[in-house]
Amino acid sequence: MKVSKVALLSGLFLFVSCVETIVMDPGTKDYPVVVNCLLRGSIPSALWTSGFPQHLDLFYAKGKTSGEFAPVEDAEVYLTNSGGEVLTYFIHSSGTRWDADPIPILYPGSTYTLCVEIPGREKITAKTTIPADFSLAGVWGMMYLYEPDNSMGGDHDISRPPVSPHHLWIFAHKGGPHTEGETDEDLYEYLVTDIAYADDFNITGQKLSDLDFSGKPGQVYADYWRQLRKWQSWKPDLPLHQGFVRIDLPANYVNPKTDAEKEEFGPYENQFIMICGPQECPMEDDFLGPSRVEHFDVYSVCDHYDQYLRDVYTRKGKIGHDLTSLYSTTNVYSNVTNGLGIVGSYMIRPNLILR
Repeated sequence: MKVSKVALLSGLFLFVSCVETIVMDPGTKDYPVVVNCLLRGSIPSALWTSGFPQHLDLFYAKGKTSGEFAPVEDAEVYLTNSGGEVLTYFIHSSGTRWDADPIPILYPGSTYTLCVEIPGREKITAKTTIPADFSLAGVWGMMYLYEPDNSMGGDHDISRPPVSPHHLWIFAHKGGPHTEGETDEDLYEYLVTDIAYADDFNITGQKLSDLDFSGKPGQVYADYWRQLRKWQSWKPDLPLHQGFVRIDLPANYVNPKTDAEKEEFGPYENQFIMICGPQECPMEDDFLGPSRVEHFDVYSVCDHYDQYLRDVYTRKGKIGHDLTSLYSTTNVYSNVTNGLGIVGSYMIRPNLILR
């Protein structure tokens, strides 16, 4: 199934868009309220843990015979921790957008509740648990997802897989990290992996052996190119995923290796292949030139948002490559009580892979 990637990714992955919600006109002004909020978890550090800007969209669902949807402007919106303490308030900015002030620090593994109080309506609430933290390492097509060591002087043992499960959504950018105004041409069309836990709902019917790698590499990249061809000969039947790879990674995961792979890559069983394409060989040996690197954006999303994204993809056959871009429709999964929409959370690790 072909996936149409929507170019929405911006510098800090924090732009939000929506598809209008259509509901039957109730014949009154009391339309359902939609709240869309995706919280980014903070990355713990022994020195300093800082928060990321957070925002949400809040509006009345469009009635069948009404005009444009109406933003909610008169409300008290706040976020609490598991003990009920208010961490931040959301202040109306413009249109449907509300911004958190102050910027909260949201810890991996912690549960938070978003509350919306509108005069004359029942209180709207939704809970989300920030996914566990994780770290990445990768070079020459191999990726390691491992348990982070956030203490000072930590050894960052890449052989130690995360002790918590993760719902991962992985996208690949050509030549460097995402930028505002990115188009489909800035993303790789296919991704392939040998990890045992990859979902198959967006496989194309093509295989790794079909993936085209054209051109003649310079001296620096000749070894890597030979390795790509070796992977094609070793694992020709690995399926190509359209646009992204979704992985349900269990706690303490292992990705078993053959003796030949261990000899080639080392003994680590938490490593996996992550290849994107089609590619053209770099013709020069400008090692740090923009065409010599790829960036894999690896999102770990909470249970609610993972279910929501899968529902969106199942119903629409596509999904934006910026997972912080939210859809709103009454026909997909929602975890909002007394309202519509989705309140979720995520951690992200942009990962540089030298080519």
